[in-house]
Amino acid sequence: MRKIFISKSVDEVSELAAYCRTKNLSLTARSLISFEPIEYEVQNPFDIIFFSSPRSVMFYLRRNSINPETTVAAVGHRTTELLTSLEYKPAFTGEGSDPNKIAEVFKDFVGNRRVLFPVSDNSLGTISSVIPTDQREVVEVYKTIFNATEISEQDIYVFSSPSNFRSYCSHNTLPKGSTVIAWGKSTRKAIENTGLKSIELKEPSIQGVIHALSTLI
Repeated sequence: MRKIFISKSVDEVSELAAYCRTKNLSLTARSLISFEPIEYEVQNPFDIIFFSSPRSVMFYLRRNSINPETTVAAVGHRTTELLTSLEYKPAFTGEGSDPNKIAEVFKDFVGNRRVLFPVSDNSLGTISSVIPTDQREVVEVYKTIFNATEISEQDIYVFSSPSNFRSYCSHNTLPKGSTVIAWGKSTRKAIENTGLKSIELKEPSIQGVIHALSTLI
């Protein structure tokens, strides 16, 4: 039986677990990171607030509401769905797996307006970096904690974020001959910066993982 590891919690991968059962695959699902709020203050007024993840939404809203006059922007359908469910429908949603392309489109959307970026303490800043410094404010609203643990040897590893990959590597070594799948370009870059090769998902989603596995197994 081939063994698959994914750095997401069991409750996030029910569809993948069902697929693995039908293909007689062993699945280990475990997030290797957790999160804590950071105390922060917003220093300047802003016209747009840009959320890069559902987590950035939740940690920002722990201390602040969003003014109805503020334009809301987001990356990805999950962030957009959460904001919409909270009645903050985004006027801009960046789609796709290439943050550099999203950044250029967002820059055009911003124009001369000021933007607030609520982020994690290890944000890569790909999108905020294209906005002029006098038009942006970046506030760290949460920090990432490594919950590293030993993972038994697997055949295929799916890393869902750079932080999960780094947490894994702090306690484990990838076995020779194993296949490594990256959830998006930033994760692939983090993996390949260590000299390892990886397969980037065509679609960064559980459905994308299933498609990738179907071509490998």
